[in-house]
Amino acid sequence: MALRIQLRETGGFAGLQRLVALDGTTLRVLDRGQVRFERELPEQALRAVANQVTALESIRPRRCYGHAGYASDILTTELAIYGDSKGLEVEVVSDPEDPAPIQFWEVVNGLRKLIRSDAGVKIGDS
Repeated sequence: MALRIQLRETGGFAGLQRLVALDGTTLRVLDRGQVRFERELPEQALRAVANQVTALESIRPRRCYGHAGYASDILTTELAIYGDSKGLEVEVVSDPEDPAPIQFWEVVNGLRKLIRSDAGVKIGDS
């Protein structure tokens, strides 16, 4: 089974509604339900993501980190990973009193880096 990852970011000051989905070799980003871009990832990038996922799985993170409290502009980051393992889901509410493990942020930041990279072809490019 190919690696499948969904990174969902919602809320925050800007009212973010973003989904980053990696399905096999395809990385897709949707903002407010609209496809912003899609690209095929090279094998090296897929291995890097898989290594970050393995590091996260090895620490057995909790399902939830952080507490919304009474703040109105809370940013929630949800990561769902499916593949050869049983699957992993972690939800993080931005809260300095209950931070997520660094391995969680390494996966999230790794996906963000792939979005910014020039590898692959964006939708709409010829």
